[in-house]
Amino acid sequence: MNRRDLNQIYYYKQEIKMWEEERRRLKEESEVKSPSLDGMPRSQKISDPTGRKGVTLADIDIIIEDLEYRALVKTKEIYEFMRDIDDSMMRQIIKYRCIELLSWKRVAIKIGGGNTEDGVRMAFNRFFE
Repeated sequence: MNRRDLNQIYYYKQEIKMWEEERRRLKEESEVKSPSLDGMPRSQKISDPTGRKGVTLADIDIIIEDLEYRALVKTKEIYEFMRDIDDSMMRQIIKYRCIELLSWKRVAIKIGGGNTEDGVRMAFNRFFE
């Protein structure tokens, strides 16, 4: 496992936020327009914007579920990787940084022992060199 693999959880969670914002935007958009929806056709065009939005929302829900599953699988892989690390401090750094997604400063505070954010970051980087 390399640094890129360890950082995937962060990017999965960022992507989940992106899709949740899109879902929220679509729902707000449909709520604003919903009072005027009475089911009566407005033109000769055959169109179903409400149905299309519903399908899009369902697709977004599937994407979010998939990303959450991938993040869960990656978390499990990281825990398995951590089992083989002899250094307790490195296991803590990886857990706090890559699973809990804490900043380097918060990682240093959690570990304690006079560690600084630069110190834990450099230890992490050296571990993967």
